[in-house]
Amino acid sequence: MDVELALTAVEWTLTKRCDVAIIFSHDTDPVPAVEMLRRLNGLGCIETASWTSGTFNRRIRTNPPIHHHSISQAVFDRVETRVNYAHS
Repeated sequence: MDVELALTAVEWTLTKRCDVAIIFSHDTDPVPAVEMLRRLNGLGCIETASWTSGTFNRRIRTNPPIHHHSISQAVFDRVETRVNYAHS
């Protein structure tokens, strides 16, 4: 799923199907795609997002840093898709 997410972000950004791709993950697997998009299209085409709580505060770290959206657990619970893609 991480590879598909990364490839879709690359495809949609490079083909102008989206203005800004936002990778919502704590996983580090998408980092190469995020950094590549920044190199190819500049800072404004790619951002990251993740949720935080009192016990969990983690995000994708890129080099150089890009804009990151941090949302609360309550917001995450409202927007989360409860599909287990590994089993679909």
